[in-house]
Formats: sequence, structure tokens, C-alpha cells
Amino acid sequence: MSKSPMRFLTSALLCTAALAAAAEPFPALVCDGLGLPKNYAVPLTTIVTAQPPDKKELSTRFTQLEAAALAQNLVLLKLTYVDQPDFITANTIFYLDLDNDLATGRADKYHRGTDLMVTFSGRDATPRAFTPDAKNARMAATTHENTAWLLLQTSFAASGKDAIAFSVHLLCEFRAQGGVKASQSCPPTNVTLPILTSAKPIKPTLGVSASLVPLSFYNYYNDKIALLPLADKGLTAEQVMAAARPIQPERPMPIVTLPDDGPADKPVAGDRLAININLLEEAGIARQPARIRVGVPFPQGRVFQTKHLTLRDNTGKIRPAQFAVMTLWPDQSLKWVLTQFDAELNPKANLNWTLTAGPEAAPAPLSSPLRLTETDSAITIATGALNATIDKRKFAFAELAKPGQETSRLRLAAVLRDEQGRPFTTAALPPSSIRIEEQGPERIVIRVEGNYGNDAGEKLMSYIARMTFHRQSSIMELAWTHLNSEINREFTDVTSLDLELTAASPARALEVAGADLQGNPFSGNIKLTPDRPNLAIFQRNDLEAEASGALRGLIPALDAGKARINGSVAADFADSRLTVGFQDFWQRWPKAVTLADNRLTFGILPRQPSADFGQDLPFWLVFPFCEGKYRTKWGMAFTERISIDVGGATSRAEMAANRDLPVIAVIPAAWYHQCQVFGDVSVPNGKQFAAWDEWFENCANDILNMRERQREYGYFNLGDTFGERGRNWTNNEYDPAHGLFMQFVRTGNRKYARLGLETARHQADVDIVHAYPDPYYIGANHQHSIGHTGQWSQVPLRATWTHRYDGHTSAENGHTWVEGMADAWCLTAEPRTIEAAYALGEHITWGMSKTFTRLGTHERSAGWSMKAILCLYRYLGDPVYLEAARRIVEVPLREQKFDQGGAWPHVLPGDHSGIEPGATGNAIFLIGVLLSGIKDYYEVTGDPRAATSIIAGARWLLLCYDSDVCGWPYTARVDGKPLFEPAGGSTAMAPQAVAFAGKLTGEKAFIDAAYDTIETMVARSGSSSGKAFGSNTLMILNALGIIQQWYLDHEPDKAATLLSGNIKELRMKKTRDAKGLQLRAPDRKTFFAKLQGDSAELTLTRTPTGAAPKRSLLATITVTNQAGTVVATETCSTDKPFTYTTKLTGKPGDEFSIVVDDDRRAHWSAAGLGLKVVGKLVPESSMAQIRTARYYFLVPAGTKSFRMKITGVHSGPYGCTIQAPDGSTVAEMSGRHFGEAQLPHLKGVTNSQWLDVSVGKARTGEPWTAIFSATGDFGIEFDGIPPYLAISKDQLFLPNE
Repeated sequence: MSKSPMRFLTSALLCTAALAAAAEPFPALVCDGLGLPKNYAVPLTTIVTAQPPDKKELSTRFTQLEAAALAQNLVLLKLTYVDQPDFITANTIFYLDLDNDLATGRADKYHRGTDLMVTFSGRDATPRAFTPDAKNARMAATTHENTAWLLLQTSFAASGKDAIAFSVHLLCEFRAQGGVKASQSCPPTNVTLPILTSAKPIKPTLGVSASLVPLSFYNYYNDKIALLPLADKGLTAEQVMAAARPIQPERPMPIVTLPDDGPADKPVAGDRLAININLLEEAGIARQPARIRVGVPFPQGRVFQTKHLTLRDNTGKIRPAQFAVMTLWPDQSLKWVLTQFDAELNPKANLNWTLTAGPEAAPAPLSSPLRLTETDSAITIATGALNATIDKRKFAFAELAKPGQETSRLRLAAVLRDEQGRPFTTAALPPSSIRIEEQGPERIVIRVEGNYGNDAGEKLMSYIARMTFHRQSSIMELAWTHLNSEINREFTDVTSLDLELTAASPARALEVAGADLQGNPFSGNIKLTPDRPNLAIFQRNDLEAEASGALRGLIPALDAGKARINGSVAADFADSRLTVGFQDFWQRWPKAVTLADNRLTFGILPRQPSADFGQDLPFWLVFPFCEGKYRTKWGMAFTERISIDVGGATSRAEMAANRDLPVIAVIPAAWYHQCQVFGDVSVPNGKQFAAWDEWFENCANDILNMRERQREYGYFNLGDTFGERGRNWTNNEYDPAHGLFMQFVRTGNRKYARLGLETARHQADVDIVHAYPDPYYIGANHQHSIGHTGQWSQVPLRATWTHRYDGHTSAENGHTWVEGMADAWCLTAEPRTIEAAYALGEHITWGMSKTFTRLGTHERSAGWSMKAILCLYRYLGDPVYLEAARRIVEVPLREQKFDQGGAWPHVLPGDHSGIEPGATGNAIFLIGVLLSGIKDYYEVTGDPRAATSIIAGARWLLLCYDSDVCGWPYTARVDGKPLFEPAGGSTAMAPQAVAFAGKLTGEKAFIDAAYDTIETMVARSGSSSGKAFGSNTLMILNALGIIQQWYLDHEPDKAATLLSGNIKELRMKKTRDAKGLQLRAPDRKTFFAKLQGDSAELTLTRTPTGAAPKRSLLATITVTNQAGTVVATETCSTDKPFTYTTKLTGKPGDEFSIVVDDDRRAHWSAAGLGLKVVGKLVPESSMAQIRTARYYFLVPAGTKSFRMKITGVHSGPYGCTIQAPDGSTVAEMSGRHFGEAQLPHLKGVTNSQWLDVSVGKARTGEPWTAIFSATGDFGIEFDGIPPYLAISKDQLFLPNE
């Protein structure tokens, strides 16, 4: 330290009292933001002064830094800027050397000695620690005018008795594409601050990170999120474009095309093909008819023209059908053909129709009345039962009338009201695009795109409307996508969005239906009268619906306010009847229906009844409701699907069935496998894979149960799951739609197809970026986030919906998938999903793949992007996507280290290094994803370099594999040494690549590892979350197909036995004795050891786990013999792994108690050769990360009954099975914990179950077995039996306490 600062700071120390008297009170907003008392004041010492650079683009140019030490471990810092800082476009970083020791902390050239970094960026202050003590830093922060404040609690070095000393330097940066564009910094400054002993004592609320915005500013906040008020529209386009990334697409965005036939006029090659199409009516409602729409695949080189296709019903009669080409094989043969037809089905009908392809041309189709006429001003469509007119200049969907009843036309209108309530409609401005998307004898689809406008010519948001018409049908199907295309401000707020259906005559009655929350149905047909001139229903949320007008008092469930409205309604007018089917009406709340005068109005976003609407909901549902308005972030969309029958011939019940439970065609799994459009499909074969099917069904039901429990409904939310990091929407991480569709392909279970379609539709509308000021991000896929598109990280104390997109949004984010959306296109011809898939493909092609030059530390960035772009190439055949894949794959092929294990080793990040900080290696799941991407590339190109890469990478995975537990560690070193405890059945990202290496080499070791991991995963409890479900299903179905084929080729006699049992049998087979007791709670943990000889070595192992507050610097170990004499003690850091060994001596049978006092940031196990060791269970006892394992306990002779208290500490399933000495199951239970972990520093244990065990005739006085399973930690207490637990029978004994 230089002399002058020392002299200055010494003077400051001497005149503290005088400064305190002169200190001005801090601004009220500063006190509020830092949690300080009102009018708080302390003197601040200037510790840094700076001359700001002349760089106006740097919005965080600073002039001075002031500080005060409020206590030995509490410092207040105030940084003054030239202007009000904009932390969106630039940041500020504090580099703090807390102990003034260059030997600790960072060791790099520029920031050597830094123990703690605190970064001001966006709306948050976030830390990064480089020493164990710094990891316990807590803070509050705020901004006021041209100042930023940081209240920091951490371990500062003492300087004498009444002062602290540290070093600080500052860096402010404006970053854009290519790196830092402008910056300001100051050199390290040594600081000594007097501790202000006269300062008023405070107890501020501090967190691991902090918001720079006072909580009082927000419209809504809790301990997890904070949402902006109506007046704050979030980011500006200028703030985004300050860091814009270059992109130059070389073509317009591709569009959906469905040509009638293929380009190659060739006959069918080979024998006649016959594809079975199963049709099942599930609702118990006659379909007159069911509209069938299914993608049918064909093997490469077999069929070239749709004219060779013939559809026959279950009687063999030829039926009319419409065919269109969805995609081609490289030889121009048909790969996917969209097949559409009508089928009359009785309730619960189960029929098999047949699609054939033969050498002869199909019979000429029957004449169809479906006609389309187009002029410059309009499109007219006649179906034979409906006439529709679409105005091309003043678009308002369509005017609809029955033939011969044109005077009774139904007119449609969309009315969007802005924040001030001003109306905007689709008719005010000409559409930007009108396209005939499908046209044939069975179906016509018109796609229209444009902006809502008003009479002054202003634009507001945009729409995409698809109107579908069927032969001889009086129904128009409308798919209406509402998109926030406004890119000047991040958030746009509107008052309402309505669909108005105006008839030519007055309304008379409304027929509605629904159910109460117990599922009891209700319905009503209510007439309008002079006393009751209107009817209105408001679906407030997924649990509440209310009636007004003439409906009030007529339907008890609505009067009670607890109901779910079926979206299918029928309205009677003086001269007509109208039936409308609104898909997922209550599920996509809020919604409303109103009948008045001559108009039926559907509230797509109905006017909110009050400014606090939505504030009483669970916090994850609040984000789109802002002071009585609907808030939408730029680029987000949602789609409503509505059927309108102007003929009134369709009953309300049939309309509801057609909308909410449409008939889904099923094609046998063997046909998909033969066509190889999905690669290897695990074709059902007797009981083979029965355990997998049972596991999958359980998991799918868990997802649906979780949806209900967590209320995962709403117009932005349906199709997604909540709970990632306790506050994020999952954004369908790991593409559960693909897993669902592939299980549908395997089993034909239509539930999976429906759930997969919901999931894919959500991703297409909400998770894909459709509009943004920086065009680089158009098409990118958001990872798990607040409000689906906000902050994603666990670092901010309160995450926000406002968020500038960066590398965590674009395709290098390692969270990019497209297979589920592409499946939805191929299997169901859903156009929204393929449009979104195109956008993602273009983003990867012209953006990510052009700039991707190195793998970095998260290899999945390349893997997921390759899988996405190659999926689009496989499904769509576009060569530009293959070129993009080639650009990406070259990076891992170039960087692979064949001489260092065969993977892509690097120094692992801190959260990946486990027991060996600084270790070199890889994360297993990341390598699994990367190899899966390379596998997809190999399958399309046959590139031998890819095969070599896969085999080498898979050999490294085998090196890391633990065949005893049948799973992998989280990460491992180059030599395969695990850096985390290997977990049975983990990771689900590895088996596909490993199995594929077995396919390439024929080596059974690869197949065994893949199969044993899957078998163990299935034997464990079901998926704990939507994220886990996606992870466990995305690649496994293909892995099963590979394994199935390997056994058919190499060991056919064993093929039928693969996963052929049930889960309970499998669990018994796969469960192993626990490797350790892994006691985590309470703080004081007790083991007992018993000598089996004269001496033995006791080993205690501490393994850091989870997150909890740090209670002390040191953990203590105390070993006491049975005479009460302490024979060994030790201490260790509570921040690191630790292994302690001590020799115990005595005579056989001597006992020792081992007491460990530690916080709950680690678990402990005890063991020793020549020792019996048990752990003692006390109130709040829990074991960490047990997965599924077997333990042993003693039931004393004569015991009649006992019980166990079971707690699933972390979110997810848990269970317990109790077995008597003869192996019979005496009792078992299972449960699921929802929500945050049941830990003392949160809300503690609030959800436990008691398992009562009746001994009956089972033997006592012998060891019994307990099989425990849990997603995370497992709480266990005994009542009625001795509280001791062992990990093997020969370890069990009763201590003489």
C-alpha cells in the first residue's frame, strides 16, 4: 500500500465522529432498496476517483467510489456515474481482494488475488466467489439517479482493532458482438476503512444476489420473482440493438407447401403395399363424420406418386381421400404423405381401414362439391353445405351462410383493444399475406397473415388465421394465432381480444355445459327474455368460472364460482342455429362467452374485472396480468382453435368431442420401423419392454397429475410444465413432445399423441422467438425461464420476466430442440409447429452454424443444434440444413482428443469438478448429447469420421461407467475416474450413443451398458418433473430400438425377455445394498461402530451436497469408546470434501460412538474393515441422494407392529418397501412431494407420511430389509423399533447406549 492512502485513511479513522455528525440522510429510495431504516445516514469515505473516458456508448462511466465499514463484515459502497447508468447495455464489475492476499483467489494476470466479483448487469447484482469464505457473501443493492449502491456482507480482513482492509478495482464494459466495444477501469486500490462503531445498528435483509430495483417499484414480487408495473414496458429496441449480432439469411423464410404429387412419375416399386389405419372413437359420441388427418410414411424407393394410393374402409369399400406430399426421400420417392378423409364412426367404434399402394393407378375420385373461386377482392368457397366469402382487402375471417340462405349470413370480427381501450381489427388494414395452403377434394385451407389496425391506419400486433373447409360440411375451422410483433418496447399491454360472431337476427337462447371441480357435468339451455337480455360466462382461471346476466341463479356450479366450462356452445337466433366448438376453453383461461342482441362473443382475452386480477394466483401464473391489462412480451404468440357450424346440425356434444377428443389414426409401429423415418423403432413383441411401457405410462400420468396440482394451464402455459429451479417454466426442456410421439408410434396410445401435440404447439407459439429487434434471434428456442421468455438463471435473488436475449437464447444455448415439433408435422400435419421448426432451422443455418467455432465447456451446444438441424433435414430434405450440420459437426470432429480418452477433455467448471477442483475431463450427459448429434449426422451422411468419433467417445463413456450401480457419474476425469458418485440409471443422455456404438461395432459391452442403465432407470421411481420426463424419454426410445435389433441379430433367443417383467419385479432385481448411509440431517449425526477383532480402521467420508446456509466454518468429529473416553477428534472445513481415518483398538465386541457436528451442506458415511457400523435415526434424520437402495434394521423378538415416518425432502416421487427376513413384502408405500425442498432454511418439513407395519407371522429378532427410493434426500424415522440402520445384514447390531 502506498503511503498517501495510508495517511488519508488514518485521518479518516481519527475523525469518524465528526463525519457522522455531518452525514446527510440517504435518499428514501436508497434506504428502501438496501433495506435500511428511513433517513439512515453514515459518513462515506472516497476511496477511488476517476476521470471518465469520452465514450458516450458506455453508459456506466464512473467518477468516484465511496465506502463505509458498518461492521467488521459489512461494507457499504456507493459508485457515482456521469449519467444515470444503463446496466442493460453496459455493466459494472467490482473486483474485491477481501484479505489483501494475492496468493488467494484468482490467479490470472489481470485480476490476481480477487476473492469476490460482484457484477451489476441488467437489473441485478450477482456474485462470483473464488474462495470458500467469499461463497458466503450476502448483499443488497440499488440504484438512484446517477449512483449505484452495494451493501456487502462477507469476510473482510481486519486492520488493527477497529478497521478493515481490502483491495478493490472496477471495470465497466459495453459489450457487443465480437467482444468489448468500450470500457473504463481503475487499477487495484488498497483500502483501509474505520469501522463506524457509532453507526446505528441495522439488520438488513441480504441475499446471495440482489435486485438493483427497489421492491416497492414492482407490480408484483415474492421471494422468487419480481414483475414490472404497467408503466414500465421493459427494454427498448435501442438497448437490444446496442449488442446486435450479425446475420445474413440467404433466402426468405420457408413456407408450408403441400403439393398434390411427387415430381417423379414412376410406378410403385416391388410388391403392393398395404398400411393398416386404426380408427377408434373414444368419447362415446357418434362422429358424423370424423375428420381424419394423418401423415403416412413410405419406405425409400417404393412409391413416387399419390395417384397410386387407394383408401379402403373396414368393409373393403374404396373411400374418397385427399393426398398431399409432405416430404420426399433423396431419390424423389414419397417419404411422408398427408392423408385426409372422412369416417362415419359410431360411439366407441374401433375400425381398421387400409391404405394401399399398387402398380396400377387408383380409381378416379368421385366428384366433390368443394370449390374455390378467387378474384382480386375475395376468395369464395363452397363446400356443398356452406358458402364462405373471405374479403382480401378488409379481412374479417369470413362471412358464412348456408346455401340458399345468404340473407342469414354470419359475420365474424376480431377486436383487439389496446391499453387505452381503443379498438383495432383485422379488417382495418389489408393483410400482408393470403395463401391457399391446401386445396383438394376433401379439404381447403386458407392462410391469412397481417396486422391489427385502427381507422387512423395505426398497427398493433399481428395475427395468422387459418380457415379450413371440408367437403359437404357446414363447419369452418379457425386456427387463430395472435402474435406480439411489436419490437419498439419489450412489453405490450392490451385490454382485451374478442371474436365476435354477428348473426342476421336476434339471439334467443344459449346452450352451455361444463363440470364442477369434482367432474360432475352440468348443462343448461337458457333463453333470453326482456328481463334477461344477455347471457355471460367468465372462466376466470382453471378453477373458477362465474355467470352473469340471465345465467345467474340457473346453474349451481356457476353460482358457486367453482367450475370448468366446456368450450362447445350452441346459440339460437330467430332464423338460425349456431354451434361453436372452442378447443381447450377452460384450460386456456381466461375466457368468456357472451350472448346479447344478435351477437355471440368469445372473449379470447376478456376484459379483466379489476386492476388486481390474477394477483391471487400462484406466482408462476401471474406474469401476463398487469394492473388489469394483458401483458405480452415481444415475439410471443398463442393460438386458439375454434369450429363454427352455421348449419347448426352438429350437436354441441359432437362439436365438443371433435374439438377436444378428435379421432386419431394409428399406424402399426412395425410400419414406421420398416420405413425408417424415425430410425430404429422398438416394435412391440409380446411382453418385451413391458416394464418400459408401464414406467412410461406412470410417468405420463405423473405429468398430468402434476399439471393439475400445479395448475399448469392458461393461454401461454398449456403444454408446458413448471418447476425448473423452483421458479421457471420448463419450456419443455429435453423435448418431451418427441418422447411422447415416439411412445405413441411404438404403442399406438393416443393419450401420448394428444399430450405430445399440446407440448409441441406450446413450444411453437411461446418458446420460439417470433419477433425481436435483433433479427439474429428470430427462431431461437428459449430455455427454461420466468414467464417462458424471461430470466433463466438461479443466480438473481428475484428473477424477472424482462430479459435481453443472449447466448442463453440463441442455438448455442444447449437447449435447442425441434424433433417434437417436426413429429407433430409428420404425424398430424400441424402447420404451426412446422412453421416454428422452419424458423428455428433458419436461425441455426444462418446464425449459429456460421459463428460456431469451438465447443467450449458445454458440448451439448453442438449436440442439440446438430440434432435439431439434422431432424429438419431428415423430415424435410432441405440441403441447406445438411450444410449447416456439416459446419457444426466439423468443430467436435476437429477438437476430439483420441489420445486423451477419446472424448473432449478440458478443465471442468466449478460446478462440474466435484471432488477435484480444477480436474480435466467431461460431463457424461454433455458427451452423450454431443455423440447423439454426431450419430444423427452419421446416419444421414455415412461419414466414416463420424463413426470413428462415436466409437471413441463411447469407449470413454464405458471407461466412466459403473457396472455395479448400472450408471454413470455426473462428470469424470480423462482416465474415467468419477468426480461425483455414480448413480444407477443415470444419465439417460448416454445409452443411445453407447448402444449405437454397439450397433457399429457389434460389441456387447456397449449394448450391456446401455440396456442395464435403462433397466435400472425404469426400476427406480418415475420422473420427478417435466424436465426429468423429457430427459428420460427423448433418446431412450431410439436406444431401445437399437438394442432390440442388436439382440435380434446376435442373440435372438434372449430378445423377447428384454424388460419383460413389471416394475415391481424389476425394482427387486435391480436394487442393491446401499454403499453408505449418507446421513445429511440433522446437524448432529451419530454412528456406532463395533470391533470384530482387536483393532480396525474407521473411515469417515464427508461429501458436499445440495445447498443450505453455512452454519459454521468447521465441522467436528468426536469418537468415544464405551467407557465414555474420547479417543479421537478432528475438524474439517465445511466447504470441502473430507476423508478422516483413525485406528480403533480394544477387544472384539467393543463399541464406539462417532458424533459428527456439521451443517447440512454435506452428507456423511462411516465404514471400516473389521467393524460393524450403524447409523442412528433421530427426529429430522435424512439421507442424501439415495436414489433406490436397500438398508437393514432390527425388529426385536415379540414385536407386533411398528411404524416409519417417511419424508420426500425434494420434489419428486419417493417410496419405501419393507421386507421380512424371508424376503416377503410386509408393507410398502409411495408418494410424491411437490414444490420446494423440505429443508429447515426454507419452510421446513410440512409433508410426511407414516407407514404402519404389522408384523403378523413374520420372523422377528432378525434383520429386516427396507428399500428406500427418492429423487433427492429421504427423511426417515423409526417408531416402535430400535432407531439403527445398516447398509448390509452383517453390519447390523444394536449398540449399548
